[in-house]
Amino acid sequence: MEEKTFRRLGGEDEVRVRARIIASTNVDLEEAVREQSFRENLYYRLNEIQINLSALRERGNDVTLLALSFIEEFGRVYSLGSRSLSETSKELLRQYHWPGIHP
Repeated sequence: MEEKTFRRLGGEDEVRVRARIIASTNVDLEEAVREQSFRENLYYRLNEIQINLSALRERGNDVTLLALSFIEEFGRVYSLGSRSLSETSKELLRQYHWPGIHP
């Protein structure tokens, strides 16, 4: 990463690359570095900007906004016209536990 080059697996030539890496994890990487289960040099190269999000189930209003955004987009893509969510549907989305969806 530092040299902005890589070598293909089994290859001999270095390939120059210009890339940005966006990574996501639900692991505490600082702890993983302390436990030596994640490479410290890689952690510091990837850790330019951190965005920490709470679990979706803790952001009930975001769930509604996301659902409305998807409804609008797919309505446009598939020519379904204007659609929305009933207040009951919005409340069900906010109250749902959303297992497995966490930062």
